[in-house]
Amino acid sequence: MKKLTIAGIAVLAMFIFIGGGCDGGVLLEAPEIWKVELTETTAKVFWHASIDAETEDFKEYVVYAFGGADTLLYELSGDNDSLADYEKAFTTDTSAAPLTLTTGTVYYLQVRVRNVDDEVGDYSATKPYVACAPRKGGVGTQVYGQISTANSNCGFKFSPGTVVDTTKYAEMDWFLDIYSQAGTPRWVAQITPPWAHDTLKPYKKTQMKSITTTAKDVGEQIEITDADWITPLKSGVRADSAKFYGFKCVDTTYAKILVQKVFIDTVNEQNSYVKFDWAWQSTKGFRFLAPGQ
Repeated sequence: MKKLTIAGIAVLAMFIFIGGGCDGGVLLEAPEIWKVELTETTAKVFWHASIDAETEDFKEYVVYAFGGADTLLYELSGDNDSLADYEKAFTTDTSAAPLTLTTGTVYYLQVRVRNVDDEVGDYSATKPYVACAPRKGGVGTQVYGQISTANSNCGFKFSPGTVVDTTKYAEMDWFLDIYSQAGTPRWVAQITPPWAHDTLKPYKKTQMKSITTTAKDVGEQIEITDADWITPLKSGVRADSAKFYGFKCVDTTYAKILVQKVFIDTVNEQNSYVKFDWAWQSTKGFRFLAPGQ
C-alpha cells in the first residue's frame, strides 16, 4: 500500500528546490495537479501520473498541504526531512483522500514522488502548487421570482447561505428577476444585483458574470478571474440551466453558483424559481479557484 504524506503549515512563495541527499537514488519526475474538489472543511487533490510511476525506483506519491501565517517560506521547496510531518495511507495513485482544512485559511497543495531510497523529487515546474481554501456551500437551493405586487423569497445572501425575501434588499447579494421581453426567449430569469432594483438606495452593487468551464460539479475549483464583470447598472445575467456564474461581493469575497434548473411561471411569476448549487469563499480577495500558480 502506498502512503500519502501531508506536511503542514507554510505561506506561499517562489522557491528553489533543495532536493535529496547525494547518496540517494535518481529523483523521479513530478506529477501534475489537474483538479481539486472542496467542501467546507476538506480538499481532495487529483493529479496526472508521473512518467516514472511504473519504474522500479518508484515508491509513492507525496502530497504536502501548507496553510497559515506562522511558518517559513522555504518549506514548499524543502527535502524529505523538512517537508514530512505525518503520513496517511491511501490506495489510489492519482488522488488523495480529503485533507482536513481550517476555515479562514488559504492552503497550498503540492504533489511530488518519493523513490525507493526515500528521496522526494521536485515539484512540477508548470504547476508547482494549487491554492485553495475551505468555503461554505450548498446544493439544491431555490430562489423564487421577484414581483412588485407581493413579497417573495427572491434573494440570496452568501455568507449565511440563506434565501431572503423582498423586505431585505439591503442584505441580499443578488435576487431573481422574472420578466417578459421582446424577442426570444420572451420570458427570462435574470440574476440581478440588488442595486439595480433601486439605484437611489444603498443596496449592494454585487458584480456577476457567466463562467465558461469544463467543471460539472460546484465542488470543483474553477477559475474566477477579476475581469468581465457585469456592471451593477445593468440588469445582471440571464440564468440558464447547467451553467456556472461568478460573483464578486462588495466585501471582496468571491462566490459561484451552478444552476441546476430554471422554471418560469408566466401566470404567477413569484412561483418561478432557479434551483442551484453554490459555494462562497469567506477569505477576502481570494479568487484563485482553479489549479495553478
